[in-house]
Amino acid sequence: MECTFCGEELDIEEEECPQYDNEGDVICDNCYRENFLFTCVYCQDYGLLENRGDIGSLFASTSEEDTDLQNGIYEIIDHPFYISDMFSMRILEDSVKLISTDISKIHTRGYPIGFLCEECSQKIKESANELQCKKSR
Repeated sequence: MECTFCGEELDIEEEECPQYDNEGDVICDNCYRENFLFTCVYCQDYGLLENRGDIGSLFASTSEEDTDLQNGIYEIIDHPFYISDMFSMRILEDSVKLISTDISKIHTRGYPIGFLCEECSQKIKESANELQCKKSR
């Protein structure tokens, strides 16, 4: 069996448990990772590209001069949440909400922003809600 994206033969593990593209065609693990997944900037695991940028998802800003935002973790609350002219990008402040200023565990690899997977997003939101509850007491 071969990958319908790159044409390479699938190895034994890939044949036993193949990945599929949106049309249901078999693709190799490398093509699946490159085309359907992103690396979470918090846990360094994979998240689905189709969920990245959804309302409620989180991203981290680590370059104030590139994003015009305070460094931190933000929740997307409206679309569009950014504008871009292919040379620069600007986050629309009314479309995002600061969740945390702790970016000590964020690894954006030099990019001004990076997205968090659903699991990490949920953990950080829960932690932020608990902290907010403690502050309001």
